Amino acid sequence: MKFTTVLVTAMATFTIATPLAASSDVKDTVTTGANILVRDDCQECHDYYNKCRGSFWCWLNPVGCDISCRADTCRDNGEKCHNKCGYEC
Repeated sequence: MKFTTVLVTAMATFTIATPLAASSDVKDTVTTGANILVRDDCQECHDYYNKCRGSFWCWLNPVGCDISCRADTCRDNGEKCHNKCGYEC
């Protein structure tokens, strides 16, 4: 039992004592050129999507729910969500 305590303490000490990785100078190309602000005309689409994601079935299959909610948002709200807001049908 004492050996295990000493071993865990030593591992924790080495884990805490390691320096953090240096930050890289690589810029994020996805978010630097994109307009991140949500457009007002897309609010209805986002509300529908968020309501769909809040359903009980999304707790059971989150990945499948994301795909189906995006498709449902596009189908139920027409071309507005597809063309202007980026939801894929």
